[in-house]
Amino acid sequence: MSERKRLLKLASRIPPERIAGVLEVADDIPSGYFLIGDDPDHYLVCCWHVANGLMSMIIEDDALAVACKRYLLANGAPVFRSTEEAEAHAAAQGWPGRRANA
Repeated sequence: MSERKRLLKLASRIPPERIAGVLEVADDIPSGYFLIGDDPDHYLVCCWHVANGLMSMIIEDDALAVACKRYLLANGAPVFRSTEEAEAHAAAQGWPGRRANA
C-alpha cells in the first residue's frame, strides 16, 4: 500500500471530535481556518490571528493533518494559492493584525 493510501485510510478513521479539537476557533481568529497552496497534498492549514496576522499550523501527526485538510475542503474553507493572496483577502475583510507588507 502506498504511503498516500495509508495516510488516507488512517485519516478516515480519525473521529470528528479530534479534528474539531485541532481546528477550534477562538475570538482572536476572525478568519476561521483556511488552506494555502496549489497542491492539495501540500496545502498549509492557516488562520488569521488578530495580533500576529497570518499563521500556519503545524500538525505533527500526518494522518491528522490529512483529516483536517479534508474536513476543511469538505466544509467549504477558502483555498488561497499564496500567502500574498491570503493577506490581500485579510486586508479586504478588514481583519486586524500584522501583515507582511504593512
